[in-house]
Amino acid sequence: MKYTFTLLFTAFTMAVFTQPVSDVVTTGTGYADQIWYSLANGEVASAPKDNWDLAFETTGFTSSIRINEQKGMTVYSAPFAVAEWTELDTNTMASSWEVLHNDPKYWERGAFNLHPAADVDLGWGIYNTITHVVSGDSLYVVKLANGDFKKLKIDNLASGAYNFTYANIDGTNEVAAQLAKADFSGKNFGYFDMVNNETVDREPASEDWDLTFTKYIDLVGPNSDTPYGVTGVLQNYTAETAQAEAPTDGAGPYDFSYSSEINTIGHDWKTFDFTEGFIIAEDLSYFIQGGDGIIYQIVFTGFGGSATGDYEFTVEEVGVLGLTEAEKYNVNTYPNPSNGQDVNLTWESTNFSNLHILDLSGKVVASKSLLGNTISALVNTENLKTGVYVVQLSGSNVVATQKLVITP
Repeated sequence: MKYTFTLLFTAFTMAVFTQPVSDVVTTGTGYADQIWYSLANGEVASAPKDNWDLAFETTGFTSSIRINEQKGMTVYSAPFAVAEWTELDTNTMASSWEVLHNDPKYWERGAFNLHPAADVDLGWGIYNTITHVVSGDSLYVVKLANGDFKKLKIDNLASGAYNFTYANIDGTNEVAAQLAKADFSGKNFGYFDMVNNETVDREPASEDWDLTFTKYIDLVGPNSDTPYGVTGVLQNYTAETAQAEAPTDGAGPYDFSYSSEINTIGHDWKTFDFTEGFIIAEDLSYFIQGGDGIIYQIVFTGFGGSATGDYEFTVEEVGVLGLTEAEKYNVNTYPNPSNGQDVNLTWESTNFSNLHILDLSGKVVASKSLLGNTISALVNTENLKTGVYVVQLSGSNVVATQKLVITP
Protein backbone atom coordinates (compact mmCIF):
# COMPACT_ATOMS: atom_id res chain seq x y z
CA MET A 1 0.00 0.00 0.00
CA LYS A 2 1.33 3.46 -0.88
CA TYR A 3 0.95 6.30 1.63
CA THR A 4 1.13 9.96 0.65
CA PHE A 5 1.66 12.89 3.01
CA THR A 6 -0.79 15.75 2.61
CA LEU A 7 -1.70 18.90 4.53
CA LEU A 8 -4.40 17.08 6.40
CA PHE A 9 -3.20 16.33 9.88
CA THR A 10 -3.76 13.71 12.51
CA ALA A 11 -4.29 14.42 16.18
CA PHE A 12 -1.58 12.86 18.27
CA THR A 13 -0.07 12.94 21.73
CA MET A 14 2.13 16.01 22.26
CA ALA A 15 4.28 14.65 25.09
CA VAL A 16 7.42 14.17 22.96
CA PHE A 17 7.51 17.74 21.63
CA THR A 18 9.78 20.42 22.99
CA GLN A 19 9.07 23.51 25.05
CA PRO A 20 9.41 26.94 23.39
CA VAL A 21 13.03 27.99 22.91
CA SER A 22 14.00 31.66 22.72
CA ASP A 23 16.37 32.63 19.94
CA VAL A 24 17.88 35.74 18.37
CA VAL A 25 18.98 36.10 14.76
CA THR A 26 21.26 39.07 14.12
CA THR A 27 21.54 40.53 10.61
CA GLY A 28 23.78 43.37 11.77
CA THR A 29 23.79 47.15 11.59
CA GLY A 30 21.83 48.30 8.56
CA TYR A 31 20.64 44.69 8.03
CA ALA A 32 24.05 44.00 6.47
CA ASP A 33 23.73 40.21 6.38
CA GLN A 34 21.31 37.60 5.15
CA ILE A 35 20.81 34.69 7.57
CA TRP A 36 19.60 31.18 6.71
CA TYR A 37 17.90 29.37 9.57
CA SER A 38 16.90 25.79 10.35
CA LEU A 39 13.90 25.40 12.64
CA ALA A 40 15.50 22.25 14.01
CA ASN A 41 19.10 23.45 14.31
CA GLY A 42 19.07 27.25 14.43
CA GLU A 43 21.26 29.49 12.26
CA VAL A 44 23.13 27.57 9.57
CA ALA A 45 24.72 30.24 7.35
CA SER A 46 25.27 33.97 6.90
CA ALA A 47 26.39 36.10 3.94
CA PRO A 48 26.51 39.82 3.12
CA LYS A 49 23.19 40.71 1.53
CA ASP A 50 24.87 42.97 -1.05
CA ASN A 51 27.55 40.63 -2.43
CA TRP A 52 25.55 39.60 -5.49
CA ASP A 53 23.64 41.11 -8.40
CA LEU A 54 21.96 38.23 -10.25
CA ALA A 55 20.63 34.92 -8.88
CA PHE A 56 20.13 31.91 -11.16
CA GLU A 57 17.85 29.06 -10.11
CA THR A 58 19.69 25.76 -10.10
CA THR A 59 16.84 23.33 -9.33
CA GLY A 60 13.48 22.57 -10.93
CA PHE A 61 12.26 23.59 -14.35
CA THR A 62 11.35 27.28 -14.02
CA SER A 63 14.90 28.64 -14.49
CA SER A 64 14.20 31.68 -12.38
CA ILE A 65 16.59 34.63 -12.64
CA ARG A 66 16.33 37.24 -9.88
CA ILE A 67 17.91 40.65 -9.36
CA ASN A 68 19.20 42.04 -6.06
CA GLU A 69 16.71 44.89 -5.91
CA GLN A 70 17.17 45.65 -2.22
CA LYS A 71 20.73 46.94 -2.81
CA GLY A 72 19.45 49.59 -5.22
CA MET A 73 19.51 47.73 -8.53
CA THR A 74 16.90 48.20 -11.27
CA VAL A 75 16.20 46.10 -14.35
CA TYR A 76 14.41 47.49 -17.41
CA SER A 77 12.80 45.50 -20.21
CA ALA A 78 14.42 46.89 -23.37
CA PRO A 79 12.11 47.13 -26.44
CA PHE A 80 14.75 45.74 -28.80
CA ALA A 81 15.12 42.38 -30.50
CA VAL A 82 18.08 40.18 -29.57
CA ALA A 83 19.53 40.83 -33.03
CA GLU A 84 19.57 44.55 -32.16
CA TRP A 85 22.09 44.10 -29.35
CA THR A 86 24.59 46.51 -30.92
CA GLU A 87 21.90 49.10 -31.74
CA LEU A 88 20.33 49.21 -28.27
CA ASP A 89 20.09 52.70 -26.76
CA THR A 90 18.32 54.16 -23.72
CA ASN A 91 16.81 57.30 -25.28
CA THR A 92 13.25 56.39 -24.26
CA MET A 93 14.06 54.29 -21.19
CA ALA A 94 12.96 56.80 -18.55
CA SER A 95 9.65 57.57 -20.25
CA SER A 96 8.34 54.26 -21.50
CA TRP A 97 10.37 51.19 -20.53
CA GLU A 98 8.91 48.73 -18.04
CA VAL A 99 10.72 48.25 -14.76
CA LEU A 100 10.72 44.58 -13.74
CA HIS A 101 10.57 43.28 -10.17
CA ASN A 102 11.02 39.93 -8.49
CA ASP A 103 7.70 38.44 -7.45
CA PRO A 104 7.92 38.58 -3.63
CA LYS A 105 5.67 35.52 -3.31
CA TYR A 106 7.58 32.98 -5.36
CA TRP A 107 11.27 32.18 -5.79
CA GLU A 108 10.52 30.82 -9.26
CA ARG A 109 9.25 34.18 -10.55
CA GLY A 110 12.30 36.39 -10.75
CA ALA A 111 12.29 39.77 -12.46
CA PHE A 112 13.48 38.18 -15.71
CA ASN A 113 10.69 35.55 -15.70
CA LEU A 114 7.75 37.93 -15.99
CA HIS A 115 5.28 37.97 -18.89
CA PRO A 116 5.80 34.50 -20.41
CA ALA A 117 3.79 34.18 -23.62
CA ALA A 118 3.47 30.38 -23.72
CA ASP A 119 4.19 27.25 -21.71
CA VAL A 120 7.69 26.98 -23.17
CA ASP A 121 8.37 30.70 -22.60
CA LEU A 122 10.31 31.30 -19.37
CA GLY A 123 10.08 35.09 -19.72
CA TRP A 124 13.73 35.61 -20.67
CA GLY A 125 13.88 32.76 -23.20
CA ILE A 126 12.13 29.95 -25.04
CA TYR A 127 12.57 26.29 -24.12
CA ASN A 128 13.17 23.89 -27.01
CA THR A 129 11.44 20.59 -26.21
CA ILE A 130 13.76 18.70 -28.58
CA THR A 131 17.19 20.08 -27.69
CA HIS A 132 16.22 21.02 -24.10
CA VAL A 133 18.02 24.33 -24.57
CA VAL A 134 16.46 27.61 -23.44
CA SER A 135 17.39 30.32 -25.94
CA GLY A 136 17.25 33.93 -24.82
CA ASP A 137 14.76 36.15 -26.64
CA SER A 138 14.92 39.42 -24.67
CA LEU A 139 17.25 42.33 -23.97
CA TYR A 140 17.51 44.23 -20.70
CA VAL A 141 19.21 47.24 -19.20
CA VAL A 142 20.39 46.91 -15.61
CA LYS A 143 21.20 49.84 -13.36
CA LEU A 144 23.79 48.61 -10.87
CA ALA A 145 23.91 49.74 -7.26
CA ASN A 146 26.90 51.99 -8.07
CA GLY A 147 24.83 53.84 -10.68
CA ASP A 148 26.38 52.26 -13.77
CA PHE A 149 24.09 51.08 -16.58
CA LYS A 150 24.70 47.78 -18.38
CA LYS A 151 22.87 46.16 -21.23
CA LEU A 152 22.26 42.47 -20.62
CA LYS A 153 21.07 39.43 -22.50
CA ILE A 154 20.63 35.87 -21.28
CA ASP A 155 22.05 33.97 -24.25
CA ASN A 156 20.88 30.49 -23.27
CA LEU A 157 20.64 27.78 -20.69
CA ALA A 158 22.37 24.78 -22.21
CA SER A 159 24.02 21.65 -20.80
CA GLY A 160 23.29 22.79 -17.24
CA ALA A 161 24.87 26.24 -17.59
CA TYR A 162 23.47 29.76 -17.92
CA ASN A 163 25.35 31.78 -20.54
CA PHE A 164 24.84 35.53 -20.55
CA THR A 165 26.44 38.70 -21.88
CA TYR A 166 26.58 42.22 -20.51
CA ALA A 167 28.34 45.41 -21.55
CA ASN A 168 28.24 49.17 -21.25
CA ILE A 169 25.39 50.69 -23.22
CA ASP A 170 27.82 51.76 -25.97
CA GLY A 171 29.08 48.18 -26.25
CA THR A 172 32.40 48.64 -24.51
CA ASN A 173 33.65 46.35 -21.74
CA GLU A 174 31.57 43.43 -22.97
CA VAL A 175 31.69 40.37 -20.72
CA ALA A 176 30.63 36.86 -21.74
CA ALA A 177 29.83 35.05 -18.49
CA GLN A 178 28.66 31.61 -17.44
CA LEU A 179 27.13 30.11 -14.32
CA ALA A 180 27.12 26.32 -14.15
CA LYS A 181 24.39 24.69 -12.08
CA ALA A 182 26.76 21.92 -11.04
CA ASP A 183 28.86 24.45 -9.14
CA PHE A 184 25.88 25.02 -6.83
CA SER A 185 24.62 21.48 -6.50
CA GLY A 186 21.95 21.03 -3.81
CA LYS A 187 21.32 24.77 -3.53
CA ASN A 188 18.37 26.78 -4.78
CA PHE A 189 20.38 29.50 -6.52
CA GLY A 190 23.82 30.32 -7.82
CA TYR A 191 24.81 33.98 -7.66
CA PHE A 192 26.78 36.40 -9.83
CA ASP A 193 28.52 39.71 -9.11
CA MET A 194 28.43 41.93 -12.23
CA VAL A 195 30.92 44.45 -10.81
CA ASN A 196 33.64 41.90 -10.09
CA ASN A 197 32.59 39.60 -12.96
CA GLU A 198 32.47 36.47 -10.82
CA THR A 199 30.15 33.82 -9.46
CA VAL A 200 29.35 33.88 -5.74
CA ASP A 201 28.63 30.78 -3.66
CA ARG A 202 26.67 32.21 -0.73
CA GLU A 203 23.69 30.12 0.35
CA PRO A 204 23.62 26.76 2.17
CA ALA A 205 22.21 23.53 0.79
CA SER A 206 18.44 23.71 0.40
CA GLU A 207 17.89 20.74 2.71
CA ASP A 208 19.67 22.53 5.57
CA TRP A 209 17.39 25.55 6.04
CA ASP A 210 13.74 26.54 6.35
CA LEU A 211 13.72 30.35 6.69
CA THR A 212 15.91 33.25 5.62
CA PHE A 213 16.07 36.57 7.46
CA THR A 214 16.85 39.36 5.02
CA LYS A 215 16.02 42.66 3.40
CA TYR A 216 14.00 42.44 0.19
CA ILE A 217 11.64 44.41 -2.03
CA ASP A 218 7.93 43.88 -1.49
CA LEU A 219 5.17 45.20 -3.72
CA VAL A 220 2.78 47.26 -1.61
CA GLY A 221 -0.01 49.81 -2.05
CA PRO A 222 -3.66 49.43 -3.15
CA ASN A 223 -2.69 47.53 -6.31
CA SER A 224 0.34 45.73 -4.84
CA ASP A 225 2.54 47.29 -7.49
CA THR A 226 4.66 49.79 -5.56
CA PRO A 227 8.16 48.50 -4.75
CA TYR A 228 9.23 49.13 -1.19
CA GLY A 229 12.24 47.93 0.77
CA VAL A 230 11.35 45.82 3.81
CA THR A 231 13.08 43.56 6.29
CA GLY A 232 11.52 40.24 7.13
CA VAL A 233 11.45 36.49 6.82
CA LEU A 234 11.09 34.39 3.66
CA GLN A 235 10.64 30.62 3.56
CA ASN A 236 12.36 27.90 1.58
CA TYR A 237 10.72 25.98 -1.27
CA THR A 238 10.39 23.06 1.13
CA ALA A 239 8.41 24.95 3.79
CA GLU A 240 4.73 25.85 4.10
CA THR A 241 3.38 28.31 6.63
CA ALA A 242 0.09 29.20 8.28
CA GLN A 243 -0.47 32.59 9.89
CA ALA A 244 -2.48 32.28 13.08
CA GLU A 245 -4.14 35.56 14.03
CA ALA A 246 -5.68 35.81 17.49
CA PRO A 247 -6.22 32.04 17.73
CA THR A 248 -9.17 30.85 19.76
CA ASP A 249 -8.65 28.69 22.81
CA GLY A 250 -7.47 25.26 21.84
CA ALA A 251 -6.64 26.15 18.23
CA GLY A 252 -3.48 24.43 17.03
CA PRO A 253 -1.37 23.68 13.98
CA TYR A 254 -4.13 21.71 12.26
CA ASP A 255 -6.76 24.46 12.38
CA PHE A 256 -5.23 26.86 9.83
CA SER A 257 -4.56 26.95 6.09
CA TYR A 258 -0.94 26.55 4.99
CA SER A 259 0.65 28.49 2.15
CA SER A 260 3.72 27.96 -0.05
CA GLU A 261 4.06 31.70 -0.71
CA ILE A 262 7.56 32.52 0.45
CA ASN A 263 6.56 35.80 2.16
CA THR A 264 3.75 34.31 4.29
CA ILE A 265 5.69 35.44 7.36
CA GLY A 266 7.11 38.44 5.57
CA HIS A 267 7.54 41.77 7.36
CA ASP A 268 4.14 42.87 8.66
CA TRP A 269 4.35 41.12 12.04
CA LYS A 270 5.93 44.38 13.18
CA THR A 271 5.11 48.08 12.78
CA PHE A 272 7.10 51.20 13.56
CA ASP A 273 5.97 53.91 15.97
CA PHE A 274 8.08 57.08 16.17
CA THR A 275 7.57 57.19 19.94
CA GLU A 276 7.80 53.54 20.92
CA GLY A 277 9.92 52.17 18.09
CA PHE A 278 9.09 48.77 16.61
CA ILE A 279 5.90 47.18 17.95
CA ILE A 280 5.32 43.44 17.56
CA ALA A 281 1.79 42.39 16.62
CA GLU A 282 -0.02 40.78 19.51
CA ASP A 283 -1.74 37.37 19.28
CA LEU A 284 0.10 36.57 16.06
CA SER A 285 2.14 33.45 15.42
CA TYR A 286 3.17 31.24 12.54
CA PHE A 287 2.94 27.48 12.15
CA ILE A 288 5.62 26.26 9.78
CA GLN A 289 5.93 22.84 8.22
CA GLY A 290 9.68 22.53 7.82
CA GLY A 291 11.60 20.39 5.39
CA ASP A 292 12.01 17.71 8.07
CA GLY A 293 8.23 17.13 8.25
CA ILE A 294 7.94 18.62 11.73
CA ILE A 295 5.52 21.48 12.39
CA TYR A 296 7.02 24.38 14.33
CA GLN A 297 5.45 27.48 15.85
CA ILE A 298 7.26 30.82 15.76
CA VAL A 299 6.21 33.79 17.89
CA PHE A 300 8.10 37.05 17.38
CA THR A 301 8.93 38.90 20.58
CA GLY A 302 11.18 41.75 19.47
CA PHE A 303 12.91 43.52 16.60
CA GLY A 304 16.03 45.67 16.88
CA GLY A 305 15.67 47.68 13.68
CA SER A 306 18.64 48.87 11.64
CA ALA A 307 20.74 49.52 14.76
CA THR A 308 21.28 45.80 15.38
CA GLY A 309 19.19 43.90 12.86
CA ASP A 310 18.07 41.58 15.68
CA TYR A 311 15.04 39.33 15.28
CA GLU A 312 13.85 37.96 18.62
CA PHE A 313 11.42 35.04 18.73
CA THR A 314 10.51 31.71 20.25
CA VAL A 315 10.39 28.48 18.28
CA GLU A 316 8.65 25.29 19.36
CA GLU A 317 7.89 21.86 17.89
CA VAL A 318 4.11 21.50 17.94
CA GLY A 319 3.26 18.75 15.49
CA VAL A 320 4.31 16.34 12.80
CA LEU A 321 3.01 16.03 9.27
CA GLY A 322 0.21 13.46 9.38
CA LEU A 323 -1.43 11.15 6.93
CA THR A 324 -5.16 11.66 7.30
CA GLU A 325 -7.70 13.10 9.71
CA ALA A 326 -8.40 10.83 12.67
CA GLU A 327 -9.57 10.79 16.25
CA LYS A 328 -7.10 10.90 19.07
CA TYR A 329 -6.66 7.49 20.68
CA ASN A 330 -4.19 8.45 23.40
CA VAL A 331 -1.28 6.80 21.64
CA ASN A 332 1.86 6.64 23.80
CA THR A 333 5.34 5.69 22.64
CA TYR A 334 8.24 5.04 25.02
CA PRO A 335 11.14 5.36 25.22
CA ASN A 336 10.91 8.26 22.80
CA PRO A 337 13.49 9.29 21.69
CA SER A 338 14.96 5.80 21.35
CA ASN A 339 18.62 5.05 20.75
CA GLY A 340 17.94 1.63 19.27
CA GLN A 341 16.19 -0.11 22.13
CA ASP A 342 12.74 -1.65 21.70
CA VAL A 343 9.88 0.86 21.74
CA ASN A 344 6.61 0.18 23.55
CA LEU A 345 3.34 1.50 22.12
CA THR A 346 0.01 1.67 23.92
CA TRP A 347 -3.32 3.09 22.81
CA GLU A 348 -6.97 3.21 23.78
CA SER A 349 -8.79 1.51 20.93
CA THR A 350 -9.38 -2.03 19.76
CA ASN A 351 -10.03 -0.99 16.15
CA PHE A 352 -6.45 -1.03 14.89
CA SER A 353 -5.26 -3.97 12.79
CA ASN A 354 -1.95 -2.69 11.38
CA LEU A 355 1.09 -0.83 12.64
CA HIS A 356 3.44 0.89 10.20
CA ILE A 357 6.55 2.97 10.72
CA LEU A 358 7.15 5.52 7.95
CA ASP A 359 9.98 7.91 7.25
CA LEU A 360 9.14 11.54 6.48
CA SER A 361 9.00 10.88 2.73
CA GLY A 362 6.07 8.50 3.35
CA LYS A 363 8.04 5.29 2.79
CA VAL A 364 7.03 2.37 5.01
CA VAL A 365 10.19 1.10 6.73
CA ALA A 366 8.59 -1.42 9.11
CA SER A 367 5.18 -3.07 9.51
CA LYS A 368 3.37 -5.29 12.00
CA SER A 369 -0.07 -6.89 12.01
CA LEU A 370 -2.14 -6.47 15.17
CA LEU A 371 -4.46 -9.09 16.59
CA GLY A 372 -8.01 -8.20 17.55
CA ASN A 373 -8.47 -6.34 20.84
CA THR A 374 -4.74 -5.49 20.94
CA ILE A 375 -3.97 -2.22 22.77
CA SER A 376 -0.16 -2.43 22.91
CA ALA A 377 2.81 -3.49 20.83
CA LEU A 378 6.59 -3.81 21.09
CA VAL A 379 8.59 -2.47 18.14
CA ASN A 380 12.21 -3.30 17.39
CA THR A 381 14.03 -0.16 16.12
CA GLU A 382 17.63 -1.37 15.93
CA ASN A 383 17.60 -1.24 12.11
CA LEU A 384 16.21 2.29 11.88
CA LYS A 385 18.63 5.07 11.01
CA THR A 386 18.91 8.19 13.15
CA GLY A 387 16.05 10.56 12.35
CA VAL A 388 12.35 11.31 12.73
CA TYR A 389 9.66 8.76 11.89
CA VAL A 390 5.88 8.49 12.04
CA VAL A 391 4.26 5.52 13.77
CA GLN A 392 0.90 4.84 12.14
CA LEU A 393 -1.86 2.72 13.64
CA SER A 394 -4.62 1.94 11.16
CA GLY A 395 -7.81 -0.02 11.03
CA SER A 396 -11.26 0.14 9.51
CA ASN A 397 -11.82 3.87 8.84
CA VAL A 398 -9.49 4.91 11.67
CA VAL A 399 -5.92 6.16 11.68
CA ALA A 400 -3.76 7.55 14.48
CA THR A 401 -0.14 8.63 14.38
CA GLN A 402 2.70 9.37 16.75
CA LYS A 403 6.12 10.90 16.24
CA LEU A 404 9.10 8.63 16.88
CA VAL A 405 12.66 9.94 17.17
CA ILE A 406 15.67 7.66 16.74
CA THR A 407 18.92 8.99 18.19
CA PRO A 408 22.51 7.75 17.70
